[in-house]
Order: sequence, then structure tokens, then C-alpha cells
Amino acid sequence: MQQTGVKQTTDVETVDHDRPKTESAAKVFFKMMIEAPSILWRLRNIKKVKSTRHWFVSRNNEAVELIMFGVDDGKAKNLIAADFGEGKSRSLFDRSFKGLGRIIACTLDCYTFSVASRHQLKKREATDYQDGFEHLLFRSPEKNRFNGVSGYVVISGGGNDYFGGCVSEEFIKRCGVRAGTSISTFAFAVDEYEYVEVAHNDPNQHPNTKRILNDYFNYSQRFGNNPERNRELAIEGSPGTWAPKVKVPTLLVCGLDDNVVIHKRKVPAYDEKGELVRIDVYYDRGTCQLNDIMTKSGRDVTFKPFGGENIHAPPENWFRSLREMIGLVGAFIETYRFMKEHLKA
Repeated sequence: MQQTGVKQTTDVETVDHDRPKTESAAKVFFKMMIEAPSILWRLRNIKKVKSTRHWFVSRNNEAVELIMFGVDDGKAKNLIAADFGEGKSRSLFDRSFKGLGRIIACTLDCYTFSVASRHQLKKREATDYQDGFEHLLFRSPEKNRFNGVSGYVVISGGGNDYFGGCVSEEFIKRCGVRAGTSISTFAFAVDEYEYVEVAHNDPNQHPNTKRILNDYFNYSQRFGNNPERNRELAIEGSPGTWAPKVKVPTLLVCGLDDNVVIHKRKVPAYDEKGELVRIDVYYDRGTCQLNDIMTKSGRDVTFKPFGGENIHAPPENWFRSLREMIGLVGAFIETYRFMKEHLKA
């Protein structure tokens, strides 16, 4: 179901067109209560999670580094590629992946890994992750730790490795990929970069949001993802290019009011005198657009939108704002339920 509404600002009204319906706080709380005992029980092992670092040679003859997290308790487990879209500006042992990678490894009782690809937001990033799976599952000394069932959890700019990788039936079958979750991922790089080019200079952006936008902008300019200079590369590096061909079940999650990865398009409306009378908002960008593309292509897709900025909200708002708290908890619970169901060994 969708909803249309009008919001009055101090200057001009904003009209929402077909805003996707989000789940109520009560429903999110109910799901959390169901899953909480299992999650908390598994999190008791969080201190037992260990990391290992690997190097492998990719199909492009490049030396690539990856880090893996998990509890080595003698059981063969699922393997999940977890890309949080920040490899372009961090070491693999950055706090963001250490925390999230450990939590996913614990709650889903699996091993997680992230690749330090030199090709973030490009098509080749997908093959680097495919090669990472191949290395761990078939060539590494730790290959007996895995049970042959795999999946992806990707966030923000980390979407292309999943969408670009899971169009290959041969790869999916060989590595046992069952499903993937994509959180707050843009659909087309051209749209995202056009937004970022303007938004990163917006003085009204929250400092945390502005930092991420600056990071995206500088990276896209430096590494040739500028669509004006290399439009073909921007198309190949867009999840929306590959989404119609993804061959495994996909969960899409986003915060509809995200200010980093946009999921809506604002169109100003003027009267005959040229004065602004309203702003029409259409939810046809980012993850909303990916859902539309995959649905129309007959893909197996589940869409779970939430209000607020979700994972891109300023961290202090995660606990001060009920809407942001619901969105963040909801994203985690939906990811946990979806991956647990589809990655049963």
C-alpha cells in the first residue's frame, strides 16, 4: 500500500506522491520481541569473535586483502559477504566493520568477510567479492569452516558487489549464494552523483551527513566515476543496471528521508508568475527505484521502507528520535529474519 499526503513548511507546501507505506512502531516492537531472545542468546559469544586477514590474487591479477570475522567453535557455518560502503576511506579494521561484522557473525552464527577492493562503486568490485568467496570457500586453509551456504549484506555504497555479482548463475551455484540484503543503496550512480554534487556543499546538512557526502563526492571525482567524464563506467557501477537480472531472493531496506542516498525526487511547481507554489515529492529514486525495477522484472524481492534517515541518520539521533530508533531497529530485525530464513543450511 502507498500513501499520499501534504506537509506544510514555513515557506511552501510539500506534497508526497505515492510515499511507500512504512510499518508501525507496534509491529516493529512485536517482531523485536519475537526475535530478541534468540539474538541476545547468540550475542553472548560476541567476545569470542575472532578476525583473520587474508590476501588473494583476483582474476584481474591484483593482490586483494580481506578480513573475516567469526566464532571458530568447530562447526561448519554459512559465509556472508558484508560490505558497508566505506572501504574507499578506511582500513579494513575500521570501527564500523569491526562492530557490524562481529554482530552479524554472532547473531546469524556465521562467518562474515569484507574485501578491500580498489574498485568501490565500480563493476569490478563485484568480481573482487566473487573472488573473495572463491578464495575462502575453495583455496584458503580455513575452507573447512564453511558449510557451502552463502549470502550478502550490503549497505549504502556497497550495493554493486551484490547486484553485479548475483547475476551469474555459475557463481551462485558454485558458492551456494542463497540470498542478499541491501540497505539504503542507490539505484543509478548518475542520479546519486548529481545529488551529491549539490548536497555536499549545502550548509544546512548535518556535519555527519556532510562528511559522508564529501567522502562520496571526492571519491567519485578522484577515481573517474564522474558521470560527465565516464558515463559508461557510472552505468556499469550502478546496482540498477544489474537488478533486473539478480537471481537470488533480495531484501531491500531504506529510510525514505535519507539525506545521503536519496530515495525520492523533489520537483518544484511554479505558478504563471514564476513563483514557487509547492514541492512535489516522488519516491522513485534509490532503493525505491530498485524495488520498482526488480518487481517489474519478476525478481524475488521484499521491500521494507522506514521513515527517517535510517542508517545514515546522525548517530545521536538513533537514540533521541523515536522514528530513527524504530527505523534502525526495524532494519536490523528485518535483515536478521530474512537472512536466517533464506540461509538455512
